[in-house]
Amino acid sequence: MRARSFRRSGRPSLQNAVQNAVLLLTGIIGVPLGLLGIAARPDAVGIVLGLFVVSMGGVALYLAWMSREDALSSRRQ
Repeated sequence: MRARSFRRSGRPSLQNAVQNAVLLLTGIIGVPLGLLGIAARPDAVGIVLGLFVVSMGGVALYLAWMSREDALSSRRQ
């Protein structure tokens, strides 16, 4: 169950704008950082930690994208 991200006026709240910016930055920084971690330490520990960071960055990007899609679809209605 997802909370509504828009007020009645149809404009995003400041809290949602900040949350989306943080998610986007986390994803943009997390994915390359995880790949760099895998390249820097190619043993089992580096690979596992790197994949974890890459997956968390991917989840953050996905959540930011879905929030954007939700915002666009609610504006159309």
